[in-house]
Amino acid sequence: MLSSSLLCEQCRGKYKIIKGVPILTNLKNLGEHYQRQILYFKEESKKASSYFLEEWQKSYIRRFDEFIPNSKNGMVVADIGTGSGYMAIELAKRGNTVLACDLNLSGFKFKWVVKA
Repeated sequence: MLSSSLLCEQCRGKYKIIKGVPILTNLKNLGEHYQRQILYFKEESKKASSYFLEEWQKSYIRRFDEFIPNSKNGMVVADIGTGSGYMAIELAKRGNTVLACDLNLSGFKFKWVVKA
C-alpha cells in the first residue's frame, strides 16, 4: 500500500502526498501573494485544452537561450515555480531532464509527456 504522507527524519515534519505528489509546504500558511498565484494558475489550468505558446512565453524562452546557450545538450534542469509548465516542456523537448514543481497541484493534472 502506498503511503499518504512523508515523514522528515530530521525535523519530524509530516507532509501529505496528494495524487502521488508530495506537498512539501503548508499551503494554509502561505502569504497572500502566493495564494493569489495558486488561484491564478488553478483558473489557467481549467482553460487549457491544448498546448501552445503565447508570444510572452516565447520571449522568456529566447531570453533563457541567450543566457544558457547550451540548453540543448542534455542538461538537468530544476524549474521551480513552473506555473503552467511551458518552460519545463520546452526544455524537455530539447532532450534535457527536467524536474518541475509548483505550489499549484492542479497544473500537474495534464501529465505532459514529451519525447525528445
